[in-house]
Amino acid sequence: MPLLAYTHSGDPLIAPLLTDHELQHLRSARDRDAWMPHGEGRAFPKISRLGTRFFAHPPGHTPQGARETDVHLFLKAQCLVGVRAAGW
Repeated sequence: MPLLAYTHSGDPLIAPLLTDHELQHLRSARDRDAWMPHGEGRAFPKISRLGTRFFAHPPGHTPQGARETDVHLFLKAQCLVGVRAAGW
């Protein structure tokens, strides 16, 4: 469950830092411009059971060993938000 995806032009999309409007736009767009790193296909913006925003691989394309628990994903997102708030 990556927190990062990219637009076709290479701009980063950081799921926990997207506004509600940006996330909703990505979720509803038919021609979504969100791609997984390393050319692994289109990225699907989602929200975990704990409320963490993340990107998912297309169904059936999740790499072996890439699964994370909701708690692990939540903690990664909280670290990201914390370092961003600290000015990093």
